[in-house]
Amino acid sequence: MNSLTRRIIEGTKRITGGMVLAGAIALVAQGNRVSGQPRFAVVSIHPVPSNAPMAYFPDGFTPVRPGGQYSYSRASLLGMIAFAYSIGNPSIQLLGVPEWARDQSYDVTAKPDAGFPALSRAENVAEVRLMMRGLLEERFGLKVHSENRPGRVLSMEVAKGGIKMKTVAEPRDPTSVGGGVDMALDDVTGHLISRGCTVSMLANGLAHWLKTPVLDRTGLMGSYAFNIHWNDPVTTPVAQGFGIGEVGLGLLISNVKSQLGLQLQKVNGSVEYWIVDQVKHPTPN
Repeated sequence: MNSLTRRIIEGTKRITGGMVLAGAIALVAQGNRVSGQPRFAVVSIHPVPSNAPMAYFPDGFTPVRPGGQYSYSRASLLGMIAFAYSIGNPSIQLLGVPEWARDQSYDVTAKPDAGFPALSRAENVAEVRLMMRGLLEERFGLKVHSENRPGRVLSMEVAKGGIKMKTVAEPRDPTSVGGGVDMALDDVTGHLISRGCTVSMLANGLAHWLKTPVLDRTGLMGSYAFNIHWNDPVTTPVAQGFGIGEVGLGLLISNVKSQLGLQLQKVNGSVEYWIVDQVKHPTPN
């Protein structure tokens, strides 16, 4: 196995949301490469003014397009770094990002050389992820490193009685809507819905609300659909300012167990953190 194929495989195994390819991935576009690293051939980056109109995106929107393209009119540097390095929960795991990089949005369009091969959705995402690393290095001067740190985490495992989610087929059509999880929560009600996601995607979504890394230890590799909700009219909501309180988090954990068949337990673990060593405003087009 050559170094390029090995790097693509390793990068694919770490895709945000837990998508994993079985077996070796085919060698993809030769295109623009520097020291074996895939590169976009054409890149356009424009800062979005703070007074720009609000942008709306359809359900299931993904900036990764077929043919190795990336297009997003409201891309944040935080989000691009998280995508490029498969950081499941950047609000927890990505450190050292300057304030301007969190607040500024960009209109980003990136395309590879002509002749980029037809790939499955997962393979296409894996290659675009690698090309995004090159974009960030060249245009934003990004330098990052990762390190594992011990700490308290949540372990997600299959609860007694097994999972209660419907298994769905993973589409190979790269134009299909990407999998994901939508969550609407407060201290009284909750709604979790997905037309097809991996358990790792769900773990990342839960970590956002729980403010704690969630480790997927279920061993489940498929895609699942669910539509669960709950309502606790006895509870009196407590003003939080942002997010939900302990009551709402307790309801979330208990309903994930009772309705999805997945339990969350606090354990000592090791979490991979990514530290930004250098980043700057993008160079002109």
